[in-house]
Amino acid sequence: MKQRATRFRVITHILLGFALLLLGTVPQAASHAAKTKTVKSQPRLDVIAVIDSSARTYGENIVNARRALATYVRTMPEGVRIGLVSFGQFPTVIRDLSTSRDATVAALSRISSQGDQLLYDGLGLASEQFTAGLAIKRQILVVSDGSDFGSTSRLDEIAGKLAVQGIKVDALTFESFDQNPTALAAITDRTGGVAIPVKDFAGLRDLAVRSVEWARPPVPPELPKASIYGRLLASPVVLGLGLLLIFGSLTAVMLVLTAPKPKAVELVAQQHGFEDKKGGPAAMSGFADKLSTVADKALEKQGKTGGLNTLLERAGVNLRPGEFIIICLAVGAMATAFGFLFKGLYGALGFGLIGTFILPRKFIKRKGKKRSAAFGEQLSDTLQLLSSSLRAGQGLMQAVDSVAKEGDAPASEEFRRVVVESRLGRDLVDSLKSMGRRLDSEDFQWVIPAIEINREVGGDLAEVLDTVATTVRDRADIRRQVKTLSAEGRMSAYVLLALPIAIALMVRASNPAYIGELTHGTGLWLAGIGVLLMVIGGFWLFSLCKIEF
Repeated sequence: MKQRATRFRVITHILLGFALLLLGTVPQAASHAAKTKTVKSQPRLDVIAVIDSSARTYGENIVNARRALATYVRTMPEGVRIGLVSFGQFPTVIRDLSTSRDATVAALSRISSQGDQLLYDGLGLASEQFTAGLAIKRQILVVSDGSDFGSTSRLDEIAGKLAVQGIKVDALTFESFDQNPTALAAITDRTGGVAIPVKDFAGLRDLAVRSVEWARPPVPPELPKASIYGRLLASPVVLGLGLLLIFGSLTAVMLVLTAPKPKAVELVAQQHGFEDKKGGPAAMSGFADKLSTVADKALEKQGKTGGLNTLLERAGVNLRPGEFIIICLAVGAMATAFGFLFKGLYGALGFGLIGTFILPRKFIKRKGKKRSAAFGEQLSDTLQLLSSSLRAGQGLMQAVDSVAKEGDAPASEEFRRVVVESRLGRDLVDSLKSMGRRLDSEDFQWVIPAIEINREVGGDLAEVLDTVATTVRDRADIRRQVKTLSAEGRMSAYVLLALPIAIALMVRASNPAYIGELTHGTGLWLAGIGVLLMVIGGFWLFSLCKIEF
């Protein structure tokens, strides 16, 4: 008991720390999310302005080009870096990439017309000024009439190079007597840019805006407005209450499982020479005892104590009905909290009902059936042990006590209880009958009349028990043989019942629209008829495989 109390303290401290950690983290995360505002992401863009400064660009053209570039530079946001390259007698870097707008505009005044018109070489020099980086968009704004005289690069070569590097080229075009708009169109089309006249200042500002939007990182789509359930789930108060509910339910289960058991358990321990030493926190045990006492009284008023107590005894669970009810409510509370977190209000209702009324009862019934089946498997050996003890000269009560001490569970546990009840004054036959009803063992029902008749009329009980043991062993052999012969049929039933469900899930995963036809209209009726036929077929198959004798 001290070890159980120690484990109880350790687990309680861990759960309490876990709950406090989550309760402290959730409000912080919620407040941080509330304070965080959606800020439009800043563009990461580098722009190189390439201006024609050849001898053919003179007078009004060079003035308009400077004015257009100045307007474009001042329209760009502060975070965009802008550089300046001119091409005339030879390509020249007038200004490196910088965020200083005034310095870039001032550098435009230093550009004068001279030399040849090396457009393609100027574009090549501009492409070399960019810093490589996947997160930075790169753009060239060329101011030219499209003519080129003397470049070492060719049109298709420079256009392909810029396209491969991911550099977009926009063009500000001006008119001249030997202009070549086709060359500029080929470059801008190849790189995804556009061309506008230098005198179109409205179009120039639109071009700057489009460049900024092109460089801006993609914004994730806005999520739909959260429902009432979503807003509740996002609330730190609701999450905190859910965590407290789960923690409280786990604590209630642990209190019930670690609480001291009734006096009858202590009496059983004393009769067999061992002690159930008490330990652990008295306050916690008292609280658990009060909870189970309230539940016991409620069950007594409704007259349901007997049936639930029989289920617990058959399963070998050392709990009172009230303690089991507390555990059911705690499991239901945890299931309700998890259902609300993952499936909303309907999920909370469904999970709560299943966790409170179905799962614990199914668990106890299944455990009871397994225990009864294990007792039936041991029955022939148990009768043989009784017969051997009687032949050795022991009385019936001594033989039962030998089984209680030397047998295996669950037979030893049940016969130990018979011994304790007999020492408390109950008739041995009545205790054995109660044991047969508790275990619901058909084979053991054969043993009780034999013992009862022998006690009334006398005779060789050892021989009678040997005969009954032989009969029980033969029945067990036939039962195993029937189970083996019907294994194929039962497996076929499992496969035939699981196959439609598995195919439906596979089709739903691969083609939801196809299986969706069964969720409305005539398809819904067909699906319902199919489920009904599956249920009927399942009962039919299992009835064919179940053989009684």
